[in-house]
Amino acid sequence: MFKLMKILKERNISYQELFRSCDVNNDGDVNIRELETVLTSMSSEFYQKDTQAIHNFFDIDRNNICSEKEFLQQLAKAERLLAQHYDRLAGRKPMGLNVRDDGMNNYIPGFS
Repeated sequence: MFKLMKILKERNISYQELFRSCDVNNDGDVNIRELETVLTSMSSEFYQKDTQAIHNFFDIDRNNICSEKEFLQQLAKAERLLAQHYDRLAGRKPMGLNVRDDGMNNYIPGFS
Protein backbone atom coordinates (compact mmCIF):
# COMPACT_ATOMS: atom_id res chain seq x y z
CA MET A 1 0.00 0.00 0.00
CA PHE A 2 2.82 2.37 0.86
CA LYS A 3 4.35 1.69 -2.55
CA LEU A 4 1.10 2.86 -4.16
CA MET A 5 0.96 5.96 -1.96
CA LYS A 6 4.52 6.88 -2.96
CA ILE A 7 3.74 6.51 -6.67
CA LEU A 8 0.59 8.63 -6.37
CA LYS A 9 2.56 11.38 -4.65
CA GLU A 10 5.48 11.25 -7.11
CA ARG A 11 3.15 11.40 -10.13
CA ASN A 12 0.75 13.88 -8.52
CA ILE A 13 -2.22 11.56 -9.06
CA SER A 14 -5.29 12.32 -6.97
CA TYR A 15 -7.30 9.59 -5.30
CA GLN A 16 -10.26 10.41 -7.54
CA GLU A 17 -8.07 10.14 -10.66
CA LEU A 18 -6.83 6.76 -9.51
CA PHE A 19 -10.38 5.55 -8.92
CA ARG A 20 -11.54 6.74 -12.35
CA SER A 21 -8.55 5.00 -13.96
CA CYS A 22 -9.36 1.76 -12.17
CA ASP A 23 -13.11 1.86 -12.89
CA VAL A 24 -12.65 0.83 -16.51
CA ASN A 25 -16.30 -0.08 -17.15
CA ASN A 26 -17.63 3.02 -15.33
CA ASP A 27 -19.94 1.04 -13.06
CA GLY A 28 -18.87 2.95 -9.94
CA ASP A 29 -16.95 0.00 -8.48
CA VAL A 30 -13.45 -1.42 -8.82
CA ASN A 31 -12.85 -5.14 -8.91
CA ILE A 32 -9.51 -6.86 -8.44
CA ARG A 33 -8.85 -7.26 -12.18
CA GLU A 34 -9.41 -3.56 -12.81
CA LEU A 35 -7.13 -2.67 -9.92
CA GLU A 36 -4.44 -5.11 -11.03
CA THR A 37 -4.44 -3.69 -14.56
CA VAL A 38 -3.84 -0.16 -13.30
CA LEU A 39 -1.28 -1.11 -10.64
CA THR A 40 0.84 -3.17 -13.01
CA SER A 41 0.74 -0.36 -15.57
CA MET A 42 2.03 2.02 -12.87
CA SER A 43 4.94 -0.16 -11.82
CA SER A 44 6.35 -3.57 -12.64
CA GLU A 45 6.97 -3.93 -8.89
CA PHE A 46 3.30 -4.61 -8.17
CA TYR A 47 2.76 -8.34 -7.91
CA GLN A 48 -0.44 -10.35 -7.53
CA LYS A 49 -0.02 -10.50 -3.75
CA ASP A 50 0.34 -6.69 -3.65
CA THR A 51 -2.83 -6.26 -5.68
CA GLN A 52 -4.71 -8.70 -3.46
CA ALA A 53 -3.53 -6.95 -0.28
CA ILE A 54 -4.48 -3.51 -1.61
CA HIS A 55 -7.86 -4.76 -2.82
CA ASN A 56 -8.51 -6.40 0.57
CA PHE A 57 -7.64 -3.12 2.25
CA PHE A 58 -10.02 -1.14 0.01
CA ASP A 59 -12.90 -3.62 0.21
CA ILE A 60 -14.33 -2.67 3.61
CA ASP A 61 -17.56 -4.67 3.32
CA ARG A 62 -15.81 -7.74 1.84
CA ASN A 63 -18.09 -8.05 -1.21
CA ASN A 64 -15.11 -8.40 -3.61
CA ILE A 65 -15.66 -4.98 -5.17
CA CYS A 66 -14.63 -1.54 -3.98
CA SER A 67 -17.08 1.30 -4.19
CA GLU A 68 -15.76 4.80 -4.75
CA LYS A 69 -16.56 5.62 -1.12
CA GLU A 70 -14.57 2.63 0.18
CA PHE A 71 -11.71 3.36 -2.21
CA LEU A 72 -11.36 7.03 -1.24
CA GLN A 73 -11.92 6.39 2.47
CA GLN A 74 -9.23 3.71 2.57
CA LEU A 75 -6.73 5.81 0.61
CA ALA A 76 -7.18 8.56 3.21
CA LYS A 77 -6.63 5.95 5.94
CA ALA A 78 -3.50 4.69 4.16
CA GLU A 79 -2.21 8.26 4.02
CA ARG A 80 -2.60 8.54 7.82
CA LEU A 81 -0.91 5.16 8.34
CA LEU A 82 1.98 6.21 6.12
CA ALA A 83 2.42 9.42 8.11
CA GLN A 84 2.47 7.36 11.33
CA HIS A 85 5.04 5.03 9.75
CA TYR A 86 7.29 7.97 8.85
CA ASP A 87 6.85 9.41 12.35
CA ARG A 88 8.01 6.09 13.80
CA LEU A 89 11.02 6.03 11.50
CA ALA A 90 11.89 9.52 12.69
CA GLY A 91 11.67 8.35 16.30
CA ARG A 92 8.24 9.82 17.02
CA LYS A 93 6.19 6.74 17.93
CA PRO A 94 2.44 7.43 17.75
CA MET A 95 0.39 6.33 20.70
CA GLY A 96 -1.70 3.17 20.55
CA LEU A 97 -0.15 1.67 17.42
CA ASN A 98 1.65 -1.64 17.53
CA VAL A 99 5.22 -1.03 16.34
CA ARG A 100 5.23 -4.23 14.26
CA ASP A 101 1.90 -3.62 12.57
CA ASP A 102 1.46 -0.64 10.25
CA GLY A 103 -2.26 -1.35 10.18
CA MET A 104 -1.82 -3.14 6.87
CA ASN A 105 -0.81 -6.63 7.96
CA ASN A 106 -4.42 -7.80 8.29
CA TYR A 107 -4.90 -7.27 4.56
CA ILE A 108 -1.90 -9.28 3.37
CA PRO A 109 -2.91 -12.86 2.52
CA GLY A 110 -1.01 -15.35 4.66
CA PHE A 111 0.67 -12.71 6.84
CA SER A 112 0.83 -13.54 10.51
